[in-house]
Amino acid sequence: MRFIRGVIAQVALLTFVLGAALAATPGNPSKPAPATQKPAPYRSVEVQVTTRDGQTLAGTLTLPKGVAKPPVMLLLSSATRSDRDASGLHGPYHPFRQISDTLSRNGIAVLRLDDRGAGGSTGSIDSMNTAERANDARDALAFLKQRPDVDPRRIGVLGHSEGGQIAGIVAAEDTTIRAVILMATSAHIGRNIIEWEQRYSVQSARILPMAREREFQKAMAAWKRHAADDHWAAFFDTYDPLPTMTKVRAPVLILQGTADVSCPEAEADVLSAAIKNAGNPDVTLQKVVGVDHAFLRLSGFQNGVAYGDGAYLVTSVALGAIAGWSVKHLR
Repeated sequence: MRFIRGVIAQVALLTFVLGAALAATPGNPSKPAPATQKPAPYRSVEVQVTTRDGQTLAGTLTLPKGVAKPPVMLLLSSATRSDRDASGLHGPYHPFRQISDTLSRNGIAVLRLDDRGAGGSTGSIDSMNTAERANDARDALAFLKQRPDVDPRRIGVLGHSEGGQIAGIVAAEDTTIRAVILMATSAHIGRNIIEWEQRYSVQSARILPMAREREFQKAMAAWKRHAADDHWAAFFDTYDPLPTMTKVRAPVLILQGTADVSCPEAEADVLSAAIKNAGNPDVTLQKVVGVDHAFLRLSGFQNGVAYGDGAYLVTSVALGAIAGWSVKHLR
């Protein structure tokens, strides 16, 4: 969440979740494959998406070789400003690069974009709320539908965290979208998520039990002040994603880590039940034990702070979950 960077310190590292079992080879779709890997069976094209307000979103489109009009997946990033590889989550971590590589090795084209103000994109994501960012996603989808080298009838969207909410917003109104993947995506208004985060934070902190409630109230007061003054936070504070998510009729894959301290594990259960109860028959919920919000696997705690295993790579199990489900629903 953006406010955490400067308003309230959070005790746990963000990380990353997934699951299933399709063999996958991590790589870098925007650069030549390492010498230890087979040459990538796809080509990478540098692209630019022009937004409705005149900004430029730079990105990479990976196109499987030998496939005339492949299906395509659009990747949507979280609230943390990041480049097309989603490098903003952690310095050495490039999850969108790995996801792109895996999908394109399995015959699916992928478009991933630099956020506004990151990489080669103009503008600033910091001045936008979730609903406004959805316009950038709509413009990216329009861009894909106009390209002759992908199949406009087989488009999917994959969103992480806030990107998942954006995926729900665009898929609820665009019935041409064939597949939706929600990664670590919340089901309740932002203030509820912040309350959960801060409860977890004070309970994990090395402070006297009698001081925890006081620290929690201080943190929530800081959040409320922030929500009153910040454009993004004001929207996030009260936005309820469920009414929109329940309008999604495309198949949905929900991925959630059990060690996520930014989006409670139970949020995935609520999302899954709500979408199914609204009449969508194709909803898959998969939880991955021991991975956090950024889908990194936790290996322990140091000074009260969770840390990962140091690999900063999406596991093959996680990549398999995305690739296996996407191949089934887009090919």
